[in-house]
Amino acid sequence: MKGRNSRMNTESTSLALVNSAPAQWQHFARFIQRPTLPEQTAGEMDGQKGNLGARFTTGLVAVLRMLALDLVIMIALLSLVLAFVLAGGELPSNALNDLELTPLVIVSLVIGAPLLEELGFRSWLSGRPRYLIVIPILMIAGGAAAFMGVTRTGEEASEGTAIALLAGMVVAIIASLIVWKRPPMRWFRAIFPIAFWVSALGFALIHIANYQEGDWYALLPLVMPQLVLGTICAYLRVHHGLWSAMLLHALHNGIIVMFVLAGLNITQ
Repeated sequence: MKGRNSRMNTESTSLALVNSAPAQWQHFARFIQRPTLPEQTAGEMDGQKGNLGARFTTGLVAVLRMLALDLVIMIALLSLVLAFVLAGGELPSNALNDLELTPLVIVSLVIGAPLLEELGFRSWLSGRPRYLIVIPILMIAGGAAAFMGVTRTGEEASEGTAIALLAGMVVAIIASLIVWKRPPMRWFRAIFPIAFWVSALGFALIHIANYQEGDWYALLPLVMPQLVLGTICAYLRVHHGLWSAMLLHALHNGIIVMFVLAGLNITQ
């Protein structure tokens, strides 16, 4: 039994045999069925440790493969939405519908949002202290900034808030550098399945705020695309690094913006 469990863990975390898109997708399917923090990333296997070029190439290929899967799932979900609308259903108003796609907004959606959301929702999924230590520090700094803003007025409030946030950032950077090379925490490996789903579900649920009407439970089907994206980005993050999750997220948003712009050009 022990040997079987060991073999399952190896199969669910090893990327050595992922040499095609279908194999990558099957590996992803096994991963979400049994989320496990891998012992090694793909770039560290087969003598690739330290070889940034090989690691980047492996990660980039994985990103493109998973982007293809993401698009297939998105098309399927959009087809269901279209069928619902054609059947006479009405979709709730989305705050993004009234958003003017200026160059600044496009940059924010394609670059800014992926960077910030991946940092917030998936940077810590590696279980490394350099990421985990930053969260409580920034939470304390945020609480201190809020306290300053509430208890003081005028310039004192602005200065106090800025100082608290700046101090938190400086302390977080210094603390992360001190523990930079330390491996993932053992306790985090044990709770990783929970952490994985908290990350994915949290990322999806926060997008309910985009809808301006309707009960939250009725809006859950509409954030399925974000749930799918969250699981894919989490998979890439723990196997290929945070940059790969950010890249896929940016490509995902970029493709959506591209289609929206194309639709606007057609209707004008």
